[in-house]
Formats: sequence, structure tokens, C-alpha cells
Amino acid sequence: MTVETVEIIIPRIEAAQSKQIHLSNLEAELIQITTCSAQEEIVSMLEALDDALRRCVPRSWKNVGREQRNLVMKVGYISFRRRVYRDENGKRRKPLDEALKLRPYQRNSPKVEEYTYNMAIDSSYRQVAQWLSAIVKTSISASSVGRIVHMTGSKVEAQDSVFLSPEAGQILAHVLYAEADGVWIHLQDKHKPGRKRAEVKVGIMYTGKKAIGPDRFACENKVVLTQLGGTSEDWRLKWRELADSTYNLAATQLLVVGGDGAAWVRQSFDYVGGKRTALLDRFHLVRAVHQAFAKVMDTQALLEKLTQEGFEAVEAELKAEIKGKPDRVKVYQYLKNNADSLVALKYRYPADLPFCTLGAIEGNVDKLVRQRMRGRGMSWSRQGAIAMLALLRHKQELYQHVFPFSQISKPKKYRHCASKGKNEYQPYQASIPAFFGPEFADPTVQWLKHKLIEDLSLSSV
Repeated sequence: MTVETVEIIIPRIEAAQSKQIHLSNLEAELIQITTCSAQEEIVSMLEALDDALRRCVPRSWKNVGREQRNLVMKVGYISFRRRVYRDENGKRRKPLDEALKLRPYQRNSPKVEEYTYNMAIDSSYRQVAQWLSAIVKTSISASSVGRIVHMTGSKVEAQDSVFLSPEAGQILAHVLYAEADGVWIHLQDKHKPGRKRAEVKVGIMYTGKKAIGPDRFACENKVVLTQLGGTSEDWRLKWRELADSTYNLAATQLLVVGGDGAAWVRQSFDYVGGKRTALLDRFHLVRAVHQAFAKVMDTQALLEKLTQEGFEAVEAELKAEIKGKPDRVKVYQYLKNNADSLVALKYRYPADLPFCTLGAIEGNVDKLVRQRMRGRGMSWSRQGAIAMLALLRHKQELYQHVFPFSQISKPKKYRHCASKGKNEYQPYQASIPAFFGPEFADPTVQWLKHKLIEDLSLSSV
């Protein structure tokens, strides 16, 4: 083909128009044409909706004219005019803006804002601005992305801060597991130049673990809580309300608190109530023992005694090997301070009470906070960090609302075997070497194969 352009007729709202498009950039030009058509149709629909809303306006409202509104929607930038009224109290009212749930001076539609903060959960503001500009065919700045994240995250944080459980939770768990840890992030605090970092508290609570793959497990009925700043009292109160609104605590026999041994971790769940026990995270226990005593003791035997018999069983051995070494003194004191949380749960309680392993907090801290808020030279304003943490806590709910999807069920694989407990006949399978060897072309072999296929039923009894 040598044709470079072609003329097409584009149906518009009022009249048909013709336009030449270049075949070398066909897809981009077709998308531009359909986008412009959609924008014009949306403007006409919005103005028609404004005309319809005029019939619903109270008689006491006075029409003071029309004003133009510019808005970025999924189809791009649109500009439309709508009526403005003044109600009986002198307040300016715009029925179309209220129907669209638009704030004063709002530039982006609610749906575009939802896309914005959901994309910002997993990527930087600059990258989100580039992606979003390509999606909505309009220039979006990184500062606009930051403002949307700050605004939405602040609303979520305000709701979570004043949350009070209206009724008790319904999730039943005889054993409830709770873990907490901290992660440090960099701040842009201009008012306090000496404080360039701050610790984010991260906590999870779950009822057990389920297998999702070979040697892979996920926490069941998990809830997450994060906090930057605030007091320890606020942290404990939030956990009390979150646990009470999620789980049936009246039926919980034991709350297992896991962590690295820090005092604030144990105190995080003081207000949850019920019988509680502590368990030192196995990762921190093994690392501490190996770092201090690997060269002078059999650490495997030492760890077995610690987790089965407790600190008293190895206290004398550890004292004999300290010999004034600072690192050994530190680990010895660490084990002594956490002596009540060293023995494994199966050696403390009856065997009929099932337990699962702990240690899920490390992975949750990494996936929830560290991957998004640390590294790549990132630093945060305090309010920006609080807003992002609020969005990260509700990451899955936001995804499911903005990006709905339907679950695709995998087809069941047919297995040629008898079901257990049923006397179903299963034919024997065998092969005849003559069908695959050099004798395959012999007429006798061909006749035998034909008789097996056409005349015999191997499944008959």
C-alpha cells in the first residue's frame, strides 16, 4: 500500500464531520478522535443533567447565573457550564456539583483521585504522575498526586483515630496471635533539624496460618495497625478497639504476643484483655545466640534447652562462657530479660490446644511499610507519612473498590483413577512393542491393530 492518509466521517452530536488521519499513526489518532467525541458527549450530558436538576431546586433558591467548571475525568479534560443558586441562608449552591460530589475548586473527578492514590500506594509520586497523564490524556503533576494522597490519607487517619467499636467482633479464635515491630523512615522536618528519622510502629493480629503454596503460608483473619508519632496510650487504645470490633474476644482462651523483646511490643496489647503470654521471636533468638556464643558453645543444643526447658537450664553455662566479653554480656542480659518468653508454646500448654508458628511481622513490615517508604532516597514530611501509612493499612480494600475483578475458577483436572471407597472398574493400560518398532509396517501387525481398535472393547467385562 502506498496510501498515507485516509478521510473518514466522524459522527458528532450535532453534525457529521470529516477528518484525515495518518495511517502511520493510526491507533493514536483513532484514540484521540474517540476521546474528543466522548468528551463532547459527556459535556452535553452534564449540561442536560443540570437542566433536569433545575426542576428539583426549591422555590426559595434564587438563580444567580451560570459558571464554568473545568474537570479532569477518565476521558480527559472537559469544560462545562452549570447553574448557580443562592439558598435562603445566602449560601451559594450548585446542584450539579453536589450530584457529582465535587468539592469547591476540585480539579480531578473522584474516580481520577481514586486511581491516583491507589497507584501512589505502590509507586513514587513522579511515576504516578507520568502514568496518570498517559491514562487521562491530560498533564498531571507530581505535586497534584501528593495533594490527593495527603487529603485522602488524612481523612482515613482521622476516621481511624476516633474509631470506637460499635459491637463485638464475630471471628472466633481459641488462640489469637499478635505481633509488633518498628521500622525507621526519613523525615523532612524543617522545624526540628536534629530529628531526621522517626520510627513507625507496625502491628498485626491474626487467628492462624493457612498454606498457599509449597512452604508458603498466609495469616488468616489478619488486621493491621500502624502509627507514626502519638503516644503509647493511643497505640494501646487503637489495638483495643480494633481487636474488639474484629474478634470474639469472649471465646478467646489465649493471646500470644510475639516480638523482638522490646518493652513497647508487650505493652501494645495490654488493653485487649484475657489471658496473655509472650513468645520471643525465633529469628531474634537464634541470631543473638549465634552472634555471641557460636565460637565457644554448641548453639544448636543451647537453643534446644532454651526453647524446651527455659533460661534457668542454661544460665550457669552461659555465665561460664561470658568471660567479660561485651557482646556475650549483652546477649546474656537479653535472654535473662526475656526468660518468660523463651519456652515454646507446645511445652507450656496442653497438647489439645493447637498453635502455629509466629514471626510473620517481619514480612508484614517489609511489604506494608519498608518497600514503599524506605530506599531510593525517599524522605517524607510528617503529615505525608501519616497519610501514606493510612492508605497502606487499607491497601486491599482500596484495590478491590477501584479495580474490581471477577475471580476466574480453574478447571478441574481429570484424574484417571478410582475414587476411594467405590468399586469402579479401571482398565489396565499396556503397549505392544510391535506397534512402535520396525515391524509396524508388516500387514499382520496392521491387521492386529485394526482389530484392537474396531472390534475389541477393552473396557468390557
